[in-house]
Amino acid sequence: MTVAQDERKVNDDSERLVEELEDENDIAFVHKKRRRMLPIYACSIVSLSALLILIAVGIAYGVLSWAIPVNQEQLIWDWDNINVKDRYFPEDFLWGTATSAHQVEGYNDNNQWHAFEQGLLWKPESGLPIGDGTVSGKACDHWNLYKKDIQLMKKDLGTNTYRFSIEWSKIEYRKGQYNMSVVQHYHDVIDELLANNISPMVTIHHFTDPLWFVDLGAWEKSENVEHFVSFAKFAFNEYSSKVKLWCTINEPNVYSLAGYTGGGFPPRKNDIPLAMEVMKNFGDGHVAAYRALKQLPNGAESKIGIVHQLGNHDAYNKDSLMDRVITKFANDLSPGIFLSFFSTGIMKFHIPFVVNFNHENKDAINSNDFIGLNYYTRQVEQFTFDSPTLANQYRDRSRNYTDMDWEIYPEGIYRMIKLIDHYNPNIPIIITENGIADAKDRFVKMFYERYLYAVSRAIKEGYNVKGFVAWSLLDNFEWSGGFEPRFGLYHVNYETQERTLKEGSKAFIQAISEWKATHLKA
Repeated sequence: MTVAQDERKVNDDSERLVEELEDENDIAFVHKKRRRMLPIYACSIVSLSALLILIAVGIAYGVLSWAIPVNQEQLIWDWDNINVKDRYFPEDFLWGTATSAHQVEGYNDNNQWHAFEQGLLWKPESGLPIGDGTVSGKACDHWNLYKKDIQLMKKDLGTNTYRFSIEWSKIEYRKGQYNMSVVQHYHDVIDELLANNISPMVTIHHFTDPLWFVDLGAWEKSENVEHFVSFAKFAFNEYSSKVKLWCTINEPNVYSLAGYTGGGFPPRKNDIPLAMEVMKNFGDGHVAAYRALKQLPNGAESKIGIVHQLGNHDAYNKDSLMDRVITKFANDLSPGIFLSFFSTGIMKFHIPFVVNFNHENKDAINSNDFIGLNYYTRQVEQFTFDSPTLANQYRDRSRNYTDMDWEIYPEGIYRMIKLIDHYNPNIPIIITENGIADAKDRFVKMFYERYLYAVSRAIKEGYNVKGFVAWSLLDNFEWSGGFEPRFGLYHVNYETQERTLKEGSKAFIQAISEWKATHLKA
């Protein structure tokens, strides 16, 4: 190797060494830079994850907001600028009052409510079965005083309809055995009504079951539906030549929920799937009874329907996802479950991990000649972890509440009329109950003025409302509330059985008088 070649080799080796050192420095720099960047990478990954979670929540919220709409419009009317006398009711409008046998007649000792009151069946673990410690006993003694009470309807109120129930446990006191003196008593009541130009509206089942029916499992078992249908046919054959308005079942949703989801009704069970089964059997019971009665003599010309107690459920905060979720479940259960059943033939209710109920009976479609609406109030639903149901019924104390702590919300009856029509377009609707528990008569006048205005407003907008029946003619035995709540147009002294018209009830009388002046001119 020449000197020149040797110098070139040294230079080449030096250049390679420099390049290697530069490469090592670059790698060290890169590793150092990567170590410095690791927290930044980690933050970026966390930020990306959070962003993805937020996007997912946003999508879920959007989907749920679409799937869980605010229930209709949450109306609040400006009553200071409304003329409650600006109302209209058609010429054939039904004006009435309502009672039920167990609550007013007295002397009921063969049904589950009597047993419950006495603590003989389903005695609660603590406390009395009835809130005020009373029992129904002779109640308002309407069994003996019905003629005097009918005169109150005719002479004081001016009503043309009376909705009352016939007591199954008095008529069919044992399975297949009928007390004909009781059967005759109801003939006498009906005849007295007709003699005073008051149309009877008969309710076949209003919360009470004969003890023999209870022993068979009552409404918990589908095979028992036939016993109710049999009784309905018996009653219809007896009275349908005189009675043209029939309510098959009163408030099956209340019976089911108050009796089977921890409420105050017998049997005081807490079993949501069983509550759904009871609802199903009530629904099928109505359908079977309706189809059977329409085939009997007088069936074609009789008007037969079911009666629902329906209330609005509104979200406390319409922007709160959880308030909206619990409000959806509440509305799906009531009013949704039965209104949907009679329009689609499908009864369903679903709460994840709690209940998944589905039932189909296509005979339910068009199985009502009218829908009876019992309307009292709304509930404002607020999500909370402090309740087993995860729901709290919020109360705005700036508004007026009844003795039952129910909000006076006339806008709700207007909304519910529209909702019924949404499910069953143009079906006749009869307000079969509407009234107020107000022992001190603070709000009775305002209550009837505003609720009647709301009903009239719906009629003016074209909804097919056929009548308004006040709950109740008399103060009475208010189920688990005992005698303390006073819903009557008449105050009742339970010791003397004296009836006294409440001052506020005159607002109801005035509405009827104005209607008569408009339509019944000589």
